[in-house]
Amino acid sequence: MPHSSLDSVIAAKLHPPDAPEDAIARTALCTAFPVGARGDATLVCAPAGYGKSSFVMESASASERHLAWLSLDAADNDLRRFLLYVCAAIDRSGAGACTELLNSIVLPTLPAPEKLGEILAHDVESLDEAITLVLDDYQQISDPAIHELVSALLLRPPRNLHAVIVSRRDPPLPMQVLRARGRLMEVRAQRLAFTSDEALLFLQHGMGRTVSAAWVLRVNTITEGWPAGLRLAGLAVEDAARAEDLVGRMPQGTSEARDYLLHEVLRSCAPPLRRYLLLMSFLDRFCAPLCDAVVAELEDPDEIQVLSGDAFVRQARSSGLFTIALDGRGDWFRFHHLFQWMLQQEARAHFTPEQLLRLHRRAAGWLVERKLYDEAIQQLLFAEQPEEAAELIIRHRHAIMGREQWHELDGWLRRLPDELAERRPELLLLRARWLRTAGSRTEMEAVLQRAEALMRTVKLSEDVERELRGSMESLRCYELYMQGQGERSLASARRALELLPTEDLAERGFAYIMLAGSLHMLGRLSEAKAVLQAALVAPAGLGEVPPVLRTRILAAHGFLFLMQGEPTALQSMGREVLRTGREAGLSEITVVGLHLEAAAHYERNELVAARDVLAGSLGGRTIGNAEYEAQNLIVDGLAQQELGDASGALHAVRRVRELALAVGNASLQSFAAAFAADVALRQGHIAEAMEWAMGYEAEPFTPPHAEFWPTLVQARILIADGSRRSLKRAARLLDGYVTFAECVHHRRALVEALATRALLRFDTDEQAGRADLERAIVLAEPGRSIRLFLDLGPRLGRLLNSLDLEGDRLRYVGEILAAFREQGREDAAPREQTAVGDTSGIDALSKREVQVLRLMAQRLSNKEIGEKLFISDVTVKRHTANIYEKLGVHGRQQAVAKALGLGILSGSGDAA
Repeated sequence: MPHSSLDSVIAAKLHPPDAPEDAIARTALCTAFPVGARGDATLVCAPAGYGKSSFVMESASASERHLAWLSLDAADNDLRRFLLYVCAAIDRSGAGACTELLNSIVLPTLPAPEKLGEILAHDVESLDEAITLVLDDYQQISDPAIHELVSALLLRPPRNLHAVIVSRRDPPLPMQVLRARGRLMEVRAQRLAFTSDEALLFLQHGMGRTVSAAWVLRVNTITEGWPAGLRLAGLAVEDAARAEDLVGRMPQGTSEARDYLLHEVLRSCAPPLRRYLLLMSFLDRFCAPLCDAVVAELEDPDEIQVLSGDAFVRQARSSGLFTIALDGRGDWFRFHHLFQWMLQQEARAHFTPEQLLRLHRRAAGWLVERKLYDEAIQQLLFAEQPEEAAELIIRHRHAIMGREQWHELDGWLRRLPDELAERRPELLLLRARWLRTAGSRTEMEAVLQRAEALMRTVKLSEDVERELRGSMESLRCYELYMQGQGERSLASARRALELLPTEDLAERGFAYIMLAGSLHMLGRLSEAKAVLQAALVAPAGLGEVPPVLRTRILAAHGFLFLMQGEPTALQSMGREVLRTGREAGLSEITVVGLHLEAAAHYERNELVAARDVLAGSLGGRTIGNAEYEAQNLIVDGLAQQELGDASGALHAVRRVRELALAVGNASLQSFAAAFAADVALRQGHIAEAMEWAMGYEAEPFTPPHAEFWPTLVQARILIADGSRRSLKRAARLLDGYVTFAECVHHRRALVEALATRALLRFDTDEQAGRADLERAIVLAEPGRSIRLFLDLGPRLGRLLNSLDLEGDRLRYVGEILAAFREQGREDAAPREQTAVGDTSGIDALSKREVQVLRLMAQRLSNKEIGEKLFISDVTVKRHTANIYEKLGVHGRQQAVAKALGLGILSGSGDAA
């Protein structure tokens, strides 16, 4: 599957039911009601046991459409889970992945159901494959939000989707509207009921029962053509005499016949099989090993010897006892829902509540051992044991977080009673961890405060209290870091690592990120790198560092390179985070790795490469963190703008706004507004950009930890406005931000702030402006970032050309100016024949001047150059003077260095 979130689905729910061995073809019914051939939707509505699913499967299989099947159960009454399974069903059908919807459903806060319906419709339409989506057992759904979403899909369906609703009762969906529009095909109980001929074929040939046609007709009449009733009758009879006695005592009416026949079926089963049937009825699905685990403490030793889990599955399948295969391998099965419900009623009368509770606990234990946490929690909640479900979550919290099952964790916590969560500090801290991932910092702080207060009143073991204190330190150090409190953040991160147990990998990984960031903030970069390097070495005998920890340590390295303005190292580290995260199926850290690599390409002005890196993420392949998903959309949008696609940039603006609104994150909404203003500025809409800039409050400053940060966007807009008031405000803002960037040792932010302030100062204090720009180049030259200078506009190129620098710094300036030239170029002519455009502030070199420059690079004298070119020394001197003037330099070495950076010289054979 293309999306890591789909890894957690139960594949058995996506498997259409296999036809029973004794099933008969219902050709006439399928011909009269071909699923998917008429209208936009089909409603198959009848009580349990009418063969609804079998009919849909038989009819739909005759179509050329891709069949996406989803068997619903009570646990699917969660909009996020429901949509995840819908995506998985469509993906499993082979039609393709609903990438945009997957993008949305892993967000901390879901968009409105109607909006999600629109996204699903758009996704399906974009697949361009004809799909039949079957929602089986829809009567299990009671969530109004799901009904609203499905209604939106039915009323505005994509052209290539046919929805099939299979339900025991009429669903609360707009069926009347669809009927009025002639867009609904309906198949109800009277259509699904067996005819006399079908009943005879089923019993005599399908089930192989030796009963008369008259007997079949009588049973079919009594059960009103109910297929399940016929099956029960067939299972209950052993010979002709038994058949006559059975039908003679059978009550009239489907409901009464159902209870009577079930009793007869169970009476005809051997005691071990009967006992197994009753016990397994409480499992949503079962396999032989799970059956063995459940009965281990419930059965008598003699009965265990009589019937094992394997034997039970074989007997249940061979006797036709309403079992449905859930996979192609024949490992997992479930009962027909009606049969399961009937068995459960019988089981509650047969077993004590204590026995049933032991059953659920045994099942939950077996499921936990296989990391099937969702089903295990369901078992305990089904047994009305929320305390035990909470204990299960707490006990396995490290494994859950280690797999980045944040959204599942959110769902489990919401299923617990509120009062239970509020008296367990472990649960409150898990909620806080989820809120941190969701970016809901204000709500996270409130939960943290409640957890801290609770810990003062409850008695905890020393180990648990130690771990919880470590969790609180890990959660708090981020807030301290964002406030610029390096010393306090460092101390908090260190305490977190001291207190957290070694198995709490995800939390320790985050603490390492904050530890490195805090050391960097304090100017201790070497120490930060050393700490991270040491953390990548696993203790002796423990093998490799687990992926969930390793990826976070690598990401911490990446953040250091980002803050230092070292895009080449950043790209390498981002790629490693991305590779390791994808291999381990870690969606949250993967999206961070995508950002690190894309940001590196953007900094080096490799705009197409940046978009290529993000293509998979923005298409919905790996989404796990709303903040960095927004950052990736921003980088992609800025790249599109600079590549000349203004409409693509505006589309990115809309997507970031939608994302920010969907998650309800005020910080992200602020970023979305800043991004919109940045794009408006780049597209020349100064008034629109100023509207945002006048209302934005940049202070208190926070250290950037991603490619895009709003503060300097505001400064650029104010400078572009040019009014006295705006320039004064920009000067105050930039002075403060330069000081802040120096204090937190954020080189990348400092370079951009200095270069931006240089633009402002050159007009009023040229010396100060030149000093700012020269300092920016000195700081940026080791990493050789390009894009941050280009984003300040062509005027900066002209200012850069006036700098008096030497050696590699001058060559670096040349590289930036070459990028300015490429950005303003309208053709693709060879470099030596193309003028250096106005965007770099350099006049074009003539072809002869380029020839002279190349020979200068080979360290030839003027006389030697003249001899080579057959010109006089005086002419060489004139060309040399022109070259110096055009390149803004004062000597040969400067000219060669700048020309190498500009690309006028190749750098291989041109420079000696």
